[in-house]
Amino acid sequence: MLIVFAILPIILLAILFYHLDELEKEPKQELVKACLFGLISIFLTVMISYIVNLHQIEVSSLKPLGKIGYSFFAIGFIEEFSKWLVTIFFLKKNKQVDTLFDYILYAIYIGLGFALVENVLYTITGGIFVALVRAFLTVPAHAFYAITMGYYLGKAKVYKQKNAYLLSLFIPVLLHGTFDSFILVGNYLSYLLFFLFVIGLYFFAIFLIKKTRNLDNQEAKNNSVKSG
Repeated sequence: MLIVFAILPIILLAILFYHLDELEKEPKQELVKACLFGLISIFLTVMISYIVNLHQIEVSSLKPLGKIGYSFFAIGFIEEFSKWLVTIFFLKKNKQVDTLFDYILYAIYIGLGFALVENVLYTITGGIFVALVRAFLTVPAHAFYAITMGYYLGKAKVYKQKNAYLLSLFIPVLLHGTFDSFILVGNYLSYLLFFLFVIGLYFFAIFLIKKTRNLDNQEAKNNSVKSG
């Protein structure tokens, strides 16, 4: 039963974002493949973490500044860098990507693949309460980081904005590091800021989705006029 609670939010988010793709549905087999690539990013994260000996750090003994540094480097940077590399590799090989939302959608599915493994592991050890908390906070957050990553990767490719490559890594790392910093610092103020941050994260994700759909619709109209 715990496994069901761990997997269910991943499935629901995958269905939600699939239906947000209005112009042309992506092949389901490619989306499943993207999710599997997300599993690869987990192994890449673990490998990098062991190379730099992060497993030897006792996080609970760190001072607040140390916990913030750990959040941004050990969690935010390494996890998002792993997903970023996998996402770039996947998109480079994928012939289906032709709109800005496509970049976001595939990045989301890779992020959900990552979140799937992480969620199962945390739920098995933490129980139903952890599963419920992660379903509304951590799992959507992974999708939201992926939205920013896919958005800026799409900007770099579709709109030829070269600086967007850097932003496609920097923004997810910034968001992820901030998310975990508030949790690890663990005082009343940080928890308050955490929930305000999560609310802002939801609105930011909605804003980027709407902006992307408007840009894609405008691009489709322009192409229609040119071809007509």
